Amino acid sequence: MKYSILFLLSIFLFLATRCENEYATKVDLLSNMDTTANPAEDFYRYAAGGWIDSHPIPEDESDYDVTIEIQRKVDKQIVDIINDLRAHKQKPESNKDIIVRFFNSGIDTAKTYSDGLKPLQFLFDSIDNIKSKSDLQNGIAILQKYCINAPLDFECGPNPTNTNYFICKIFDYGMALYDREYYLNDNYSEIIDTYKQHIEKMMLLFGLDSTISKQSANAIYNIEHEIAKITPTGNSSLFSSKSLEMSFDDLSAATTIDWEKLFTQIDCPKPKRILLCCGLEYIQGLTKLLETIPTDDWKIYFKYSSS
Repeated sequence: MKYSILFLLSIFLFLATRCENEYATKVDLLSNMDTTANPAEDFYRYAAGGWIDSHPIPEDESDYDVTIEIQRKVDKQIVDIINDLRAHKQKPESNKDIIVRFFNSGIDTAKTYSDGLKPLQFLFDSIDNIKSKSDLQNGIAILQKYCINAPLDFECGPNPTNTNYFICKIFDYGMALYDREYYLNDNYSEIIDTYKQHIEKMMLLFGLDSTISKQSANAIYNIEHEIAKITPTGNSSLFSSKSLEMSFDDLSAATTIDWEKLFTQIDCPKPKRILLCCGLEYIQGLTKLLETIPTDDWKIYFKYSSS
């Protein structure tokens, strides 16, 4: 069975926090262990074997650990709170009223199916206004304003090398399957074939005919495949050796992307320094892809990413 690599740490943290709980007894602690296991041979099993045995991985999860269990409990508590709000009339436009209406919109499946892609039409219209290569960065900005990260993700947070100040971070985020190995390793060919079929079905939902859907799916996959080639190995969010801190002016000089315009478009003040968590090579490679891949292919990729 597959369990999180951080499971051991999380189980101990979970048990430690429960010391303030009435159930935090010696018996409870021991029940989460497997004292029949030899800790010198399998400490993981010794420390958490009891919990693993009593918590099989649910069918709707790919793995399971204490953090997921806690999240499920928190989610249920949130739903209970919202349902309590829904049971009472709220003052119009109050925070509670907004929460209730937002929640109701998410569970109204009849309206969701009826609306189809209509709620995204304003995004599609903006993307359709892209007319040339010079407009392509507008697509990145359009998606980023609505927290849709493709093919870049902009964030602001503590500088990992100096946590005394915040810094703008740019991550690679251009592949739906996220891990580059899916695209570049032949061992995953079956998964890729299934994924291509998924993209094609999505295009059919866009209202395209079967021929155009297949062509669009191929264009989208081709962009993701090319992005995989320039994506650094490993997870850029872990600040790998590819990460690079540089000034805004140096970044502007290193690529043809109009960064000042892009930051203005996403309503972000121009930063003095930037941390390229994806590495400069990714940014430069993406610049070339924006220049060489047909504009219409990028437009359908942006639409697919927004859905």
